Amino acid sequence: MMRLIFDLDGTLADTAKATIPACAAMSARHRLPPPEDGSIYAAMGYANPEFYYHLYPQYEKRRVEAFGADVERTEIPLIRRLGPDILFPGVLEM
Repeated sequence: MMRLIFDLDGTLADTAKATIPACAAMSARHRLPPPEDGSIYAAMGYANPEFYYHLYPQYEKRRVEAFGADVERTEIPLIRRLGPDILFPGVLEM
């Protein structure tokens, strides 16, 4: 039996296209400073919730986790709107 495993986040899909605006929107809601795009890209590859801890290491973990949960809910419609545009160039053709 053959099994395939796909690593979408940052490999096939440029999920930062949804994560950056979602973080910007939710940081205001949670009264956190908006993370810089470079910080988001640097934290990509860490599993949740560690991804969010890297963005806000100086804040209480429960507060950061609440922020992360809202970011993830906010990303879903953004990803749907992006559709295949969230993929890196050439992935769809591959």
